[in-house]
Amino acid sequence: MVAVGACFVAAAMQQKGWRYHFLPALALAWVLLAMLGTLLRGGRPVWTARLFIAIAGAGALTTGLTALAGCLAQAARPLDPKYDADPSIGQLIPLLREHASGSDVMVVSPNMASGFPLMTYAGTRWPLRFSNLWPVVAAYDGALQAHEAFRYRPEASMVPEERRVLETVAEDFVRSRPPLVLVLRTAPDQPKWGMRRMDLLAFLRRDPRFDALFAGYDSLGMVAQYVVYRDGALASAPFELPAPLPEPGAGRGPNEIGLEPGAAAMAAIFVLSLFTFYRRQAGRDPAAEPGDSLRAGNAANA
Repeated sequence: MVAVGACFVAAAMQQKGWRYHFLPALALAWVLLAMLGTLLRGGRPVWTARLFIAIAGAGALTTGLTALAGCLAQAARPLDPKYDADPSIGQLIPLLREHASGSDVMVVSPNMASGFPLMTYAGTRWPLRFSNLWPVVAAYDGALQAHEAFRYRPEASMVPEERRVLETVAEDFVRSRPPLVLVLRTAPDQPKWGMRRMDLLAFLRRDPRFDALFAGYDSLGMVAQYVVYRDGALASAPFELPAPLPEPGAGRGPNEIGLEPGAAAMAAIFVLSLFTFYRRQAGRDPAAEPGDSLRAGNAANA
């Protein structure tokens, strides 16, 4: 119980709302429920105990079946685009293979999933010393949760981590001069979008070296969630963007809860197993009905 509470507090203190941060607390909670359910089986079969055991059993069964079904589905179609860490990777791979295979490609994003495994699958090279721009997000964690319009600090007030990212990325960009630059599209300036509120390209252009070189890049349009820029020196080479595909979860913030496709089936399994477990526990003591704990207490007092 102490471990469940500690893991939950540790996840809540991060103030991110991401579900995987609560996984340790959730997993330990199921272990705790199973232990308590086992202990209650040997006690008095009052209706509250039977209900607790039924809820614990139904929850454990539903969780196990859901996890098993998800594993089997992914094993059957491991290359299905819905399992990609970044839903845009399926449209970006052929684009990079055709126009930048064997070359450097820069991806401006706060998420490592934007660059990997994209670079590996497309046969391109990562030119930056940072795998993503997450340190900039960490430097503005409080501002991203505010309802006021997001603003970067003045250059003289930069904290060390954001200054280091700015200078390092600018140096790497000038040194490699990648033919293509992908920039994750900036989301609306609202707290629900979190780090997607940040215009990271605008942040990098605060460095005069980066800004001077990037001014020679042309915007070619959108591919999935990314704006594609090409070095202006390559303007004579033919370039055609793939046809756009609908984006999953469009209009919803990354931390907003959406209804999973299998939610109805999971709910049905839980309700059915809950009813079955409760009837099974009730069948062990037909005389036990709601209120039997009160009657037992009265009999003891008498």
